[in-house]
Amino acid sequence: MNTLQKLRTMILMVLLASVIASTTKAQAVGNEFSIDNLKYKIIKLTPAEVKVILNDPKPTGNISIPSTVQYKGQDYSVTSIGDYAFNKCSSITSVSIPNSVINIGYWAFSYCRSLKAIAISNYVTSIGDYAFEACHSLTSIYVDENNPKYSSENGVLFNKDKTVLIQYPLGKTATTYNVPNTITRIGIIAFSNSRYLTMVSLPNTIKSIGEYAFSLCSLLTIISSKIENPSKLTMEYGVFDGTDTDKCKLYIPKGTLDKYKEAEQWKEFFFIIDEKVTSVMLNKTTKELTGNETIQLIATVEPSNATHKTIIWSSSKPGIATVDENGLVIPKAEGISTITATTYDGGFTATCDITVKAVKVTSIKIGTTTKELKVNETFTITANVEPSNATNQNITWKSSKDDIATVDEKSGLVTAKGVGVATITAATEDGEFSATCEVTVKPATGLNDNSVNNIVIYPTLVNSGFTVEVPKFEDFLGKGGISEIWLSIYTQTGKRVKNIKLTNEKQFVDVNGLASGVYIAKVGGKVIEFVKK
Repeated sequence: MNTLQKLRTMILMVLLASVIASTTKAQAVGNEFSIDNLKYKIIKLTPAEVKVILNDPKPTGNISIPSTVQYKGQDYSVTSIGDYAFNKCSSITSVSIPNSVINIGYWAFSYCRSLKAIAISNYVTSIGDYAFEACHSLTSIYVDENNPKYSSENGVLFNKDKTVLIQYPLGKTATTYNVPNTITRIGIIAFSNSRYLTMVSLPNTIKSIGEYAFSLCSLLTIISSKIENPSKLTMEYGVFDGTDTDKCKLYIPKGTLDKYKEAEQWKEFFFIIDEKVTSVMLNKTTKELTGNETIQLIATVEPSNATHKTIIWSSSKPGIATVDENGLVIPKAEGISTITATTYDGGFTATCDITVKAVKVTSIKIGTTTKELKVNETFTITANVEPSNATNQNITWKSSKDDIATVDEKSGLVTAKGVGVATITAATEDGEFSATCEVTVKPATGLNDNSVNNIVIYPTLVNSGFTVEVPKFEDFLGKGGISEIWLSIYTQTGKRVKNIKLTNEKQFVDVNGLASGVYIAKVGGKVIEFVKK
């Protein structure tokens, strides 16, 4: 072999080694690649296997996972759907899983909110927890009957021998479900976020319930448990988390009430019932009310030892007759209204037809027609409707000047706000009869306008100050032992803001330091109101 041939051979060997190295690198375990909007990761080289992993952008619509894919000249078998592979792919509507897939990972299809159904072949031997979490549209999970690890019945996913309930489809529209009596465990999030389920029945065969199994079941109102001893049951974290245990009724076997009230998580239910209500009756089935006559309805629940005797009262026409939470019926207007008592346990009902014969209002009388108050004082005005047995006794109160005196529109409580006069009006709802009380509000300082009337201040609409005149100043000083004359200025609430000693018959008072508003000046026993601009 000559030198040229040797050189050619060496170059070919180097090129071949480079190609082999490049191919080996491309086929390393852990390498990722995308084909047809699905992403894969190499998990084995011998045999050549890949798993589906989360892709960005996320796939949408109908997804068909191939049994094999080719990458750089190598065929790979798709044997696994990895953890989070389709997590939050909210636009996926269906997924076709090939027979080559043997493993479905944790959270594989979680939050696929549009996924409606899924079929699992007889080759799948492992499904991770939370695989179908929050799949709100999922109506069924179908498992091939030849699968050695899993099974399904009516769209619900179980292990093969139906001892573990793995997943109840959240979009299944049935409102009730009886857990099969073969079940010993309810799996993690098995019923969590169920959109339609209102009642579920639990057999006594259950030994454990997985975390969040019944969490966020917003419509669940009844759990019928046949479990005899809840304290022996393994309850993982947050089984009923987010489900309204104040409203959901828990029915239990007779004689087990104390056990459930002591058992963790079960004791959180407000309505734990071991003796069911069977009926309810009222003391009256019909009643005629005249005027403002009332009646107390009494509901009797059977059996007498029922666990929860809670009654919900309602009126068919509250405008004619109302009923309170204790069954007291109050007439409002002429007509007929049906009062219904409904047991919270069982929803049994009893009714009473109320016929109201109205007595019309003819007038209203007010307790006092005039009242004097000081700022911040209060006073309750009373008013009586005539006749006293008028059906509609409702009265509304109103003030003509809320800046002077306010009145509570229901109680008649008057609160003095500022100096002046306000008219308080009481009006009947029936007939719109009215009566009034004139309220005069004085300053809160206790000042009295009973002193020397010839003391004046001017102007009373003030910019920077005003002049105060005390005629016969020297003579005034001698009255009643008075040795000094002071002018005090108050706010309308009675707070003193200025105190000035007067030294002359006519004196200017500077009020530049006062904020704009209405003030009261007191001098020599006289009260004068002025406005600071």
